[in-house]
Amino acid sequence: MKDYPSIDRIAELQQMIADFAKVKRTNKLVDNPGTENDVEHSYGLALTCWFLQPHIAPELDLQKIFSYSLVHDLVELHAGDMYFLLNKEQAKQKKLNEAKALKTIESKWKMDFPDLVQHISNYEEKVDEESWFVYFLFGEYGGNFACT
Repeated sequence: MKDYPSIDRIAELQQMIADFAKVKRTNKLVDNPGTENDVEHSYGLALTCWFLQPHIAPELDLQKIFSYSLVHDLVELHAGDMYFLLNKEQAKQKKLNEAKALKTIESKWKMDFPDLVQHISNYEEKVDEESWFVYFLFGEYGGNFACT
């Protein structure tokens, strides 16, 4: 018999997604009075990557790109969002906060969702071309095209 996740565990995942939607990004959107949240940002990033991948990087694995797009900011669930233009001290603090946040996510999800933890770690460490694709083109810089 398969070992399926319990309804309670699925509810915990849904709660994590709901909590992730509460993380407001620091930059403002063009033509929108509010700020984008991290779920909206991640969804938009995934869709944009899907659109561009066949045109500019068809050799890359779209599944990995989707995974990285969806989890690239998940550490912000516990670390918060910081504007992408940081001084050295702020960048160092961001890295520390995000490493601690990854450990928190790992403690909660490694046993039954190891791919989630692995993809966050791989994205943070930029272990392959797909992680660099998401990071350089969209995650850090291009993801701010729609922002002021």
